[in-house]
Amino acid sequence: MESVYPKSESPRVVEAVDGLGDTVVRVRQLEMPEGRGASSFYLPVALLLLLVTGGCFFSAVSTASVNVRALHHHVLGGEASHSFRAKNIPLLSS
Repeated sequence: MESVYPKSESPRVVEAVDGLGDTVVRVRQLEMPEGRGASSFYLPVALLLLLVTGGCFFSAVSTASVNVRALHHHVLGGEASHSFRAKNIPLLSS
């Protein structure tokens, strides 16, 4: 089967035509970028950041669960709820 592209043109080039009715207003040639470039850098960084944010989320949920249980014990022990001091989230405490 023969290629649909003429021998002189690259299959990586696309012509975009802007038209108004039957009149051609502008013709642009769009080329696909060569190589992988920066995309090979962004994917691992994005996955790493996704893992870090997932870890932060689960750490915060765990700390909130501990604080809720500690508040219940504090109140059941006969103390006022306003005197309870919650545990800080480990990643955000200084």
